[in-house]
Amino acid sequence: MTEGSSDASAETAGLSSSNEQDERHRSDHALADRLGAAEAERVFARALELEAEALDRPHLFSPEQLERIAAEVHMDVAFVRQALGEIRMAPARRGWLERRLLPDPLMETRTLDGLDRKELDRAIREWMTDYEGLIASGRLDDGMEWDVDRRLSARFKAMRAAGGNRISRVAGGDVSHRVHTIGEDEHLVALQSEGQGPILLAKFGLVAASLVIVYGLVSGVDASLQGFIERVAYAAIIGAAIAAAAVAGARRWAKGIGRALRRSLTGLGDRLGRRRPSAGTPRDVAPVAAELVSILAEKLRDRRQRHR
Repeated sequence: MTEGSSDASAETAGLSSSNEQDERHRSDHALADRLGAAEAERVFARALELEAEALDRPHLFSPEQLERIAAEVHMDVAFVRQALGEIRMAPARRGWLERRLLPDPLMETRTLDGLDRKELDRAIREWMTDYEGLIASGRLDDGMEWDVDRRLSARFKAMRAAGGNRISRVAGGDVSHRVHTIGEDEHLVALQSEGQGPILLAKFGLVAASLVIVYGLVSGVDASLQGFIERVAYAAIIGAAIAAAAVAGARRWAKGIGRALRRSLTGLGDRLGRRRPSAGTPRDVAPVAAELVSILAEKLRDRRQRHR
């Protein structure tokens, strides 16, 4: 090989290496220009803040606009609808004390499909009245409020259907359901309770604890300093024990309500699943199975004949 051809080969290799490096650099730069979901959310939120400040009014979106934005970034619209339903059906804001007594809201959700909205509403009404022993007590924009049906006939009917596994056994009449339609036959269903019973129990415990402490303070006024301190200390210990027991009992009660809500939604989903016809009934499968058996038998006969 001549010296000129060697130099040309080296130059070609150098150019090829340089082109590969440039291509990698452009690829890395393109990836760096792309934003992750969290970064894109911050950019979009900040842009909305800037626009609101400039226009002196908030920017409001309709569900249709959200769906168009999702289509622009190639996101499945069903996820947008489900997220919108979860946000819209979020529990109402609770007071400071209620959030300390029961940190988690009593709400369970489940996606149900295979029915249109009218059929689902009818199925929920049947479930709540026949299985849970409840009766409608109020109407919401997207659901219904329920109370205990105290008629003997309704109680016996629910007892035969569910026994002790009823929401009303633990939550009483503090129950409501809400529905957000995601698609034509897909819906997000929520069962929730405000936890009125557990919160009342916890507040009663706090009041009782306060009364015990006040009694210790009043009864120790005429005592010596040491006696006053001892009485107040005893009262504080007893009051703290009463308050702790009441809050613990309220939270345990609330967990029982949450389990009942989850169990009820699961039962409703199972009932609706049994109502829908399966994709392949025995009559649909039988001809296929018979044909497969026939083919297998023919293959076995051919193999026996070849071996003979």
